Amino acid sequence: MEEVCCDVVRMYANAQRYNPPGSPIATDARKLLGIFESILAYLFALNDAARDAHNDATSTTPTMITTTTPTHHVSGVAWSCSARCSLCSS
Repeated sequence: MEEVCCDVVRMYANAQRYNPPGSPIATDARKLLGIFESILAYLFALNDAARDAHNDATSTTPTMITTTTPTHHVSGVAWSCSARCSLCSS
């Protein structure tokens, strides 16, 4: 999942970088990235709700997930990234 997210973000970033501002491709890339970020935020919210429900049902102590990998913030939602992410390696 992490690699797919990195690839999608890189694709839209490249479309905006290598096309003139205001061009149909750059404009569509910005719009599509916004849609992708909204969907990703929704999926993370669902995942958080499911994890919270699981923690509530199985323990009085919530599970904490820690990571040492880079973190991207998409629409206010943080998600961990693999070390091979093209955004992290650039």
